[in-house]
Amino acid sequence: MGRAKESNTFVEMLQAPDIFRSFNAAASNPLKAALEKTGALYVIGEGSSRKLPGQNLIRQSMSLQAPRPYIFALSGSECHDYNFENGVVVLVSNSGQTQEVCALGDRLKNEGHENLFALTNFADSHLATLCGAEKTILLECGAEQGVAATKTIMKQALVLHAALPGAQTVFTRNTLAETGTAIEAVLTNHGPSETMTALLADANNIYLAGANNGPGEELALKFSETCKPAHFLPGSEIVHGPQETIGANDLVILIDPHSDYHARLHKKIIEETPANVIAIRSPGNDLSALNLAPAHIYTLPKHQKVLRPYFQLAAGWRLLIETAEKLKIDIDHPKRAEKVGNPLPPTASTAS
Repeated sequence: MGRAKESNTFVEMLQAPDIFRSFNAAASNPLKAALEKTGALYVIGEGSSRKLPGQNLIRQSMSLQAPRPYIFALSGSECHDYNFENGVVVLVSNSGQTQEVCALGDRLKNEGHENLFALTNFADSHLATLCGAEKTILLECGAEQGVAATKTIMKQALVLHAALPGAQTVFTRNTLAETGTAIEAVLTNHGPSETMTALLADANNIYLAGANNGPGEELALKFSETCKPAHFLPGSEIVHGPQETIGANDLVILIDPHSDYHARLHKKIIEETPANVIAIRSPGNDLSALNLAPAHIYTLPKHQKVLRPYFQLAAGWRLLIETAEKLKIDIDHPKRAEKVGNPLPPTASTAS
């Protein structure tokens, strides 16, 4: 039986704070310059390489003053007939070998697309070779041994975030150091209550509800590929039908629910469904209208709003680790999930 707190996955989560402390926003300058010329950016990735990096970028861009860039986050498998002629395309893959992303990159390269970038961890990968050194941004955060992607998606999200207009002013040395320290606290000594961990361990299904900014969707994937079936419901979607089939042995995780919907969430989810409910909240988000017990609320450390998705993800990681630890699940060695969900066949690349 596995011990989650001794796993490679947890070790790699614990390396995320140093990614913030050492982050150099200048690495995003080539991408930033290309985006300034075109005004549109397409993030192409599968699974974790799209969820937080792409959705966070969309959310961050929508908070900018107009005119702002148009941002899209797409799976390579859905883009066979899309026209990317006038935008920057960023092919995101930790391994640089994800088949759907590489196939789209090959097509665009053959069509002569001029703004094709790779964001990967390996200089000898298919994507890095395809895009060339000048248009490849290397993550440089070390290879992951755990099947579940963790530190690499934090770095992917930071690199893309720093390409937005004005975003690099957020990533000062002091802010990055403070953020790294605060996220480290979430992962080590600022954890959830034992009540929350017990509810997670006992749940049949987990429903994560919150803003479509990356963490909720990513955490649903993380729980599903390690220890529990999980589903993400963006915005207030949870009160638009899913409440009908949420069961007594299910758990709802509300991620910083907007104050406009607290009363409705209390009525339709907390009162009317038989499920247990817990919440992740940021300081200043008063959840009193939900009438949740204090042990059902996980409060994040103080942080800048623009960095909130990174804290929400770290809190979700902590919930996952505590759950897997309680259930004694070997999260490093799942039976069916793989590190690269759909890699290039060996003949397509010589990269390791």
